[in-house]
Amino acid sequence: MNWKEHHIKNANRCFWIGSFILLGDVVFGLLSWKFAWISSIEEIVLVTVEIGLSGMLLIGVGFSQKHKANMKKTGELSQEDSNNESLFIQDHEMMIKSLSSFQPTFRYFSVDGEILLEFKETSKQLNLVLGFVINGLNQFLNRAFILSDRHGKTRLVFMQKAGLNAPTEVFLTSGEKIAHYKEGMVKTEIEINDGKGMFLGKVKKDDVLATSFTVFDQDENKLIRFYNGGLPSRNYDYWSSSDDLIKITDNLSSQELLFMQTIALPAFLKMKYKK
Repeated sequence: MNWKEHHIKNANRCFWIGSFILLGDVVFGLLSWKFAWISSIEEIVLVTVEIGLSGMLLIGVGFSQKHKANMKKTGELSQEDSNNESLFIQDHEMMIKSLSSFQPTFRYFSVDGEILLEFKETSKQLNLVLGFVINGLNQFLNRAFILSDRHGKTRLVFMQKAGLNAPTEVFLTSGEKIAHYKEGMVKTEIEINDGKGMFLGKVKKDDVLATSFTVFDQDENKLIRFYNGGLPSRNYDYWSSSDDLIKITDNLSSQELLFMQTIALPAFLKMKYKK
């Protein structure tokens, strides 16, 4: 799915949900007036206007997404083209956006709007539903994720077992474990180890909810800086405060294995904390 399709899909969902809210608002207002569910006309008008505004807001977001879809048109690449392509991306700036979907999904884009990576939760449907209904419960359930390249081919698999503060293990599609993430009990740091348990680095969060954070290697060199609501150095019209900026340092852009071990952390933490 390219840039245009990504935004059109989001736009259509906003249009449908917004229209459904507006239609339900009209029906609710008429029934409230006919059956006197609400005591006064003024209260009926106030309630219906408040509900209607939320529907109109969603439709407005849909028009905004339609506008963005026409800014950048990226050709779709075939699955076969990815067979010999490295997952390693040397861009120093990337943007991350969420996809409107019941199955939590985040996409990495270049500053110019080209899709680079996709991080998706692939947990069982029951666990997805429980995590959606009961906020925070999914952190204690079995969870699974995949990282795909720009062609849609799965390149990394992430597994988190059920339990309190369970680590997340990272595998190649061959089954080889290359990393695992372990969050500290104080919730302000995440330790990153390789597949053999050797310390690679850590994530230091600016706050408990990880709205912004920095990834360091074992020598305290910065690898990744994640800015919640950050804007790139160019192409401001493509991006808004609902998108996030990832800055990759030279310390990471020259190390392919370390890149694979850490690049999913921005999407993983956004999904984990629903930010």
